[in-house]
Amino acid sequence: MYSPLFKIIKIYQINLKRRLTVGQQDRINRTFASVIQFRRIRSRFDQN
Repeated sequence: MYSPLFKIIKIYQINLKRRLTVGQQDRINRTFASVIQFRRIRSRFDQN
């Protein structure tokens, strides 16, 4: 069973193989960063 984050990483790797434009890479990087941030915030809420 794969975690959602693993799926995102997989998609990310596949997309890197097909040469993306800089703009697309930037958007993926931002999406990627916000997902990680969201998970951190959520885990912080779970602890409280």
